[in-house]
Amino acid sequence: MRVLIAGDSHLARPVRGGWSIAPGAVSVAVGGSVATDLPCQVATLDPSAYDVVVVSIGTNDAGWREVPLEEFRAAVSGFLSWAGQTPVLLMTSPGCDESRASGHWSDARLRAYADAAAEAVTRAGGSVLSTPSVLAPLGAAAFVEDGFHLTPAAYDLLLPALAEAARATGRSR
Repeated sequence: MRVLIAGDSHLARPVRGGWSIAPGAVSVAVGGSVATDLPCQVATLDPSAYDVVVVSIGTNDAGWREVPLEEFRAAVSGFLSWAGQTPVLLMTSPGCDESRASGHWSDARLRAYADAAAEAVTRAGGSVLSTPSVLAPLGAAAFVEDGFHLTPAAYDLLLPALAEAARATGRSR
């Protein structure tokens, strides 16, 4: 399966750690990215070359970069237009451990952005993986000291779930 990975550090970090959701997956994800950065990540790519596009976006939008929700929605919509007929799988923001995250992040705000992205992706015919649901068994242990990046234990749960969801979402060739 040909997989394109885009978005923020939640999907950029596994690649740097040597993990992936599919053999040969192409990652253009960059830490710190927001939805308005997605066009730069995929500018030279043809979405039809992939069976599925996996994207993680929303954490930085809702947090330290403070992208207005309407601007976020418009950027997600633009990304979905770029993807065209290629199925999109959204990995929602995992939320945060508010006791350790700086004042930039709150679970309520992260959920609002995750819900907005999920609504757009679902409306466009894509799929959504609820990252908080996958990571729930770990509780606060899903997050490193900063309270919003994920631990290796979190990726041990998340990456297999993403791989399964990508297979279910992607088109067969």
